[in-house]
Amino acid sequence: MRFKLPYNDGIFELDFPRRGEVEVVGDRFSPPIPDQGLAFQRALDQPVDSPPLRDLLPAEGRVSVLISDLTRGAGLGSILHYLLEYLEELGFGPKRVEIMLATGMHRGHSRRELEAHLGRDIVSRWRVLEHNAVDRDSLVRVGETPAGTPCLFNERIVDSGLIVVLGSISFHYFAGYGGARKLILPGIAGEETIISNHRLSLRDDPAGGLSDGCRPGNLEGNPVHEDMLAGAKLLPSPVFVINSVSDDKGGVLFLNSGSLEKSHRDACAFLWSNFRIPLERFYGAVIISAGGFP
Repeated sequence: MRFKLPYNDGIFELDFPRRGEVEVVGDRFSPPIPDQGLAFQRALDQPVDSPPLRDLLPAEGRVSVLISDLTRGAGLGSILHYLLEYLEELGFGPKRVEIMLATGMHRGHSRRELEAHLGRDIVSRWRVLEHNAVDRDSLVRVGETPAGTPCLFNERIVDSGLIVVLGSISFHYFAGYGGARKLILPGIAGEETIISNHRLSLRDDPAGGLSDGCRPGNLEGNPVHEDMLAGAKLLPSPVFVINSVSDDKGGVLFLNSGSLEKSHRDACAFLWSNFRIPLERFYGAVIISAGGFP
């Protein structure tokens, strides 16, 4: 029996002569939302623990839209398209909206990668910026978290009248989940801030491994998550989050919007319920594909 696993831009094939000894899991998903545009509109009209987005739009100043880089967020390009249409209908076109890729410490993107990730029409018409964590001139300090993390964030975001975060929810091996507050810290944070936050994932003696609470699918008692959330709350402008969960093809399975904390937790609950793989026993070998590039 041959199995095909996505690998880089192609396929890696595995041949198991004795199929009966191999169990395949994690290859089935809930069906995508049938009318994504309608679901998006409903999510904005009925946010979780927040006024509707239209009520948060500033009388003056710009709206900053944070979006994950290409290492995260399958399906975010289509959601960004809906959001920009929505904003433009309310008078917030390219002159009042900026899109920033919350890259954290990741590398930048080529023009071709940006077009593949966001859409060629968006890249050509709207202002798209990329965060640079080591450019100290682009950072401004907004305070310090209770854990002692100095919070230096991108000045363009700090100066915004409203911050809209497009968060793709996924499991994260020490922050618990991706999305929401993670697009702010580490997404648009400085190198010093990111290192201080990520250091919380380790015990006092790093050789002892990860701190208690730092594991996939856990936010309770997770020092990294708590520090990320505390840092994000230091931003002076309102933050409105649009959360999504996608399948392996970029189909959107879940959408909601609202507050930085509550809406994110509701989206995480969907991921937890639908993407965990219960195992009845331990296996001698596990072969995993992360889905190919990147």
